[in-house]
Amino acid sequence: DVFYLHSRLLERAAKMNDSHGGGSLTALPIIETQAGKFNIYI
Repeated sequence: DVFYLHSRLLERAAKMNDSHGGGSLTALPIIETQAGKFNIYI
């Protein structure tokens, strides 16, 4: 499902630890829908 894929991408993008200086991540997952119907993903 699309939310599982987005969560995996965000986890991969935010693999930061103290040995590399730590940090933070701000991200906005975007999905493309047909005719703007996003309720099928909820």
